[in-house]
Parts: sequence; C-alpha cells; structure tokens
Amino acid sequence: MKSFKISLLFILSTWHLLGQEADNVRVHSEATIYFDSEESVLTADDLPKLLRLIAITDSLDTFTFLVDAHTDEVGDAAYNLALSQKRKASVVSFLEQHNIPSASIGSNYYGETQRVAQAEDETSRQLNRRVVVQLLTKQRKEINQLYLKGTIASEATKKGIPAQIQLRSKDFESTATTDSLGRFKILSPSNAPVDIEVVAKDHFIASKTLKITEAHRDINLKIPLSKIEAGKKFSLKNMLFVGNKSIMLPTSFKSLEHLKRFMTTNQEQCIEIAGHVNVPNLPKLKVGDYDHQLSIARALEVHDALVDIGIDTSRLLARGYGNWQMIFPKAKREEQMKYNRRVEIVISDCNSTATIPNDSITNRAHFRDMDSRRREY
Repeated sequence: MKSFKISLLFILSTWHLLGQEADNVRVHSEATIYFDSEESVLTADDLPKLLRLIAITDSLDTFTFLVDAHTDEVGDAAYNLALSQKRKASVVSFLEQHNIPSASIGSNYYGETQRVAQAEDETSRQLNRRVVVQLLTKQRKEINQLYLKGTIASEATKKGIPAQIQLRSKDFESTATTDSLGRFKILSPSNAPVDIEVVAKDHFIASKTLKITEAHRDINLKIPLSKIEAGKKFSLKNMLFVGNKSIMLPTSFKSLEHLKRFMTTNQEQCIEIAGHVNVPNLPKLKVGDYDHQLSIARALEVHDALVDIGIDTSRLLARGYGNWQMIFPKAKREEQMKYNRRVEIVISDCNSTATIPNDSITNRAHFRDMDSRRREY
C-alpha cells in the first residue's frame, strides 16, 4: 500500500492555471479528463491518465493534487455548476480510493464560467467538458515552466484540425486538445528537451523533439499532419531492434504506445506491419533466407505487441521484406545500420488485412535468443 505523503502547505485557492503561480510551487505533471455531455462518471479510457499521475507520487516526498472541473455552455448555469461539482467529485474520489490523502487534494468547480473554446459546436463543447488534474510539487529554485502555443493543421488543406497533443520530458507530462481551429496551448518545462506527439483522426502521427527555451513563450508552433491514404507508409523512428534479433530496443515501447493511439483514434483504419533487416552491399535476399525470416520475425513481434495492448488482429497484417527496401542500401556506419533494422507502417485495405495471412516462420524463438550466432550486420 502506498505510504501517505506530506501535503504541501500553501493556499490552493490562490493557485491559478494561467498565471499567479506560488513562489515555490510548480506543476510537476498534469492530465485533462474529457466528459460526454451531461456525464460525470469516469470511463475506462480516463483511468490510465490518473493512474500515471498517481504512480509519479511514489518518487515524491511532498505533493498536492489540484482538481479543476468545468462544463460546456449548454443548459442552465446552476445545473452546469452542479454538474462540474459532480465531475470534480468523481476525480477526487478516484484519487482517494488510490491512497491519496484528502489533505493532499485541492479542488474547484466552475460550471461554464471558464470555457477554453468559445464556439458553439460539438468539438468546442467537448473541450469545455473537462477536469484538469495537476500534480504540484515544491521546488527551491525559480520555476522554469511555460505554455507552448501553436496550431495543428492538415498538410493537404493547411487548415487547423482537431487533434490530441501529448508532451513529455524526463520528469514531466501534460496533454492538451486543439480547439475547433486547430489551436492549442500546453504546459511545458523550460530549458529542457521535450517530446511532443500529435494524433488526429484521418492523419498520420506526428512526433518531434524540441529543446524548449524562454523564446518559445513568443513562438507559435505550427505542426502539419499528413493525410492518411491507402498505400502510404510512415516510419516510427524509434521502432528499432537488437542486431540479428527480433528483440525490440527499449525506445520501441514508446513507439508502440504512439501506434496504439493512432489505431484507437482511427478505428476504421487497417495497417500492414512491414519488417526490414540490415544486410547492405549485398544482393537482395531470397524468400526464406535466414535474414528474410528475421524481417518476418520483427513484423510479427510488433503485430503481437499491438494485439497484447488491445488492437484487433483483423486490422493488422505482418509481412517481412528482407533487405529489399533498406533506407541505407550501402550502410557502413552503425547509425545507418540501425535505421535499416526497422518496422514501417503501411496504410492497408481492411478487406486484404483481414483475409491475407501473416507471413510466418517456423522458429521465432531463435530470433529472440541473445546467445544465437550473429548473421545480420
């Protein structure tokens, strides 16, 4: 059982998300929970966000949670105020059920008075039906956080689109959703590298690493997303493998989470998982060659990992391409070879994905055995 932690001693009512920060308090991490119209009960999709924040407290000596609840503008103001109170209570209750002391939880409810999107369309209303949960900690040095601002747009139309943004650094995580014009605002540490991931319906995932500085307070980031089309492929730059093995490098697990969010956001899409190997400066492998089988083993590894985290197998097709499509066909440096050992994602027709069998091999265990003889460069 989690041991109780000491609550931070400050007046929560003076803390405001968009300004007036306490002198020695910072937002360590935050998450936003969105609700359907008139709903106040947490769903299964909400729980991982809260559990992730709770897990962070294991490494903290002192902390406080701040829970702010809101509604859209539909309905009577008094009704909406009561609804936001119910939403706040749902989150607070969940935190308490997971051994967060009530003394370490501050909370507010605002009804419809603090909308983040003013348009009266369903996308905007969804953004307003929210509870923002912040994990606050003390710090001795000056607070180095800022809000990144920007726009997510379709590369094809140049117009803003609804999207989910996730930002992570070594010890910080936050999420945001664009408004109806594709605009976003997300909390970030300053003077630190961060990973930003963007997921939107009918578009490829976008991810980038930025070194955030104070200059970003005045920068309007523009992140374009490519439209999904059958046959188009995209690479997950961190979906990489041990040489000669189907064993994924640790960076691959982050890519799996990216891919899961893509598949969850685009429920009607199916994909081919294309496995590749690093056998440069040699003729193309024949079907069934050892290294061709290795490319199949890598595709199957990703296929099974996605199934394990909830993606229906009928939406996935695993194929191996040997050394036929190397990024660096004449690779000499390890950095180049690393990117030849990869898996790519190809947008596929769902009828084909559901009916064509996966490529297969007879001895997958061999490609997971770290003691077996090296063949791939």
